[in-house]
Amino acid sequence: MGTSVEGLATEVTWKQKALVPTLVFIGLMVTVVSSLGAQLIPTIAETDHVSVSTAQWVLTAALLTGALATPVMGRLADGPRNATSSCSRW
Repeated sequence: MGTSVEGLATEVTWKQKALVPTLVFIGLMVTVVSSLGAQLIPTIAETDHVSVSTAQWVLTAALLTGALATPVMGRLADGPRNATSSCSRW
């Protein structure tokens, strides 16, 4: 169930198998929130009894958090071996 590297078999863990589907799911969720979120702002403002400006800032904060977390998660996904070489490029 693994690939052979110089005669040594390596097992693929469930975390490695789940990485790509998880990243695809997160990417799809960000797309849905960013495209449909703008249309829901007036409804959210009315439901939560806040101003439209406040509802817009809530959506902006969510999208900004996602934009900042994406490269951090990418660096973490590289694993400990690639973290030192990745950080040396900065």
